[in-house]
Amino acid sequence: MKKIILLFALAGTITGFAQSAKKLEKIVSGITAEDLKDKLTVIAGAPMEGRETATPGQKKAAAYIENYFKELGLEPGTKDGYQMNFSVFQDSVASSSLKVNETSFNVSTDYALSPFSLVGGTWNDDGIVFAGFGIVDSRTNDYKEINVKNKWVAVAEGTLGDADKAAGTVSYSNNDPASNYMKMAQAKANGAKGLIIIAKDFPR
Repeated sequence: MKKIILLFALAGTITGFAQSAKKLEKIVSGITAEDLKDKLTVIAGAPMEGRETATPGQKKAAAYIENYFKELGLEPGTKDGYQMNFSVFQDSVASSSLKVNETSFNVSTDYALSPFSLVGGTWNDDGIVFAGFGIVDSRTNDYKEINVKNKWVAVAEGTLGDADKAAGTVSYSNNDPASNYMKMAQAKANGAKGLIIIAKDFPR
């Protein structure tokens, strides 16, 4: 008896799966490249402003998707509607200043701060260690002969081979040893207190 029940249960599962598969095939057959292009052109368009979380552009994109769901007759995903609300927090730089030998510099004009590893605080140092281009890879280690632990480090942007190339003509992926991201990672790995990257085309 148990075997018969199991057999019927299995048959019901197969039948249900076949029906679901047919429904899915019907839905998929209605999706066209032209329709996808039309929708994505709107969502990725300039009016959406990149759709950064909690920005007007993101809210426009969410409203567009919600209205389309309503047109399709889809039910809301929650009792509160099609969208879920949650708190969003964003760090920002309240103020910054830089002074070298009593000469003050202006943020965004003379220097910029990286949001990747920025921390609050005040630092006063009498010296900075220069670490060339700050590159560490299978052939080069600009930290090999110097000690930067608990010190500020200054490095040149890019690589020696790209130093004479016009500004804006060279770019690096984040995992490239010559990228600013990897230079920050190497400075941190060697115990540096902070990193200054000297750019040839600043301000940008």
